[in-house]
Amino acid sequence: MALAGDIIAASAALAGFILVYLSALATAYAGFPRADRRAVRASFQWRGWFAFIGILFCAAACATAALAKWMGSSVGAGFALLFFGLAIFWAALSALLLVLEIE
Repeated sequence: MALAGDIIAASAALAGFILVYLSALATAYAGFPRADRRAVRASFQWRGWFAFIGILFCAAACATAALAKWMGSSVGAGFALLFFGLAIFWAALSALLLVLEIE
């Protein structure tokens, strides 16, 4: 069950990185004058919700891995690995979409 412990650590770290991205996103949005925020709100909200879903994948991976480790279940560890793979894919997709949005 060493894999489950590794997934717990890795998913918590990835969630932390995504949280830092969300903080930067909120700071960038707050940097706009109030009059201009309405024009950029949709873009910032879309990116924020997209990142939030990534955090949910990380939380699912962490919780599933912890449960798998506690129960000694290799099937549970497999599901945790699946959730973690989705979280990594989601974070990479989020980064790609952000890069494509830059003009």
